[in-house]
Amino acid sequence: MLNLHINGTNIDNQLKQFWELEEIPNVKDKLLTPEEQFVETHFQNTYACNSDGRFVVKLPFYKSNSELGDSKPAAISRLLAMERKFKNNPDFGKQYKEFMNEYESLGHMSLVNSRSHTSKDQNFYRITPLSSHPALQQS
Repeated sequence: MLNLHINGTNIDNQLKQFWELEEIPNVKDKLLTPEEQFVETHFQNTYACNSDGRFVVKLPFYKSNSELGDSKPAAISRLLAMERKFKNNPDFGKQYKEFMNEYESLGHMSLVNSRSHTSKDQNFYRITPLSSHPALQQS
């Protein structure tokens, strides 16, 4: 009895199958969730390269800033309380002022003239005062 088996596999097909298995999936081929699509679109529309060669992307706002409410009365109340505290403890007031000046110089906040922006302006943004609660670490 004689048994003969010939395997005629094509090397081209095997190589093609290998590369299909090893291929990194394309993100664009994947169906994105609405949130992932928002992030992709936001990145594509807002990224830029700054003078240092770093990429910068604007932070997205997922919800309307109208949900912040009116914080101005609370912020004014805190400011007046802080000024009283600074009057009672001038060293604390000096340290707080130094901190706020540094915070501004680092670009984390900026002085805004609230009358210079109206809702009809092209660059309108809502100014939201935030209450501050300074803490002094005793040494």
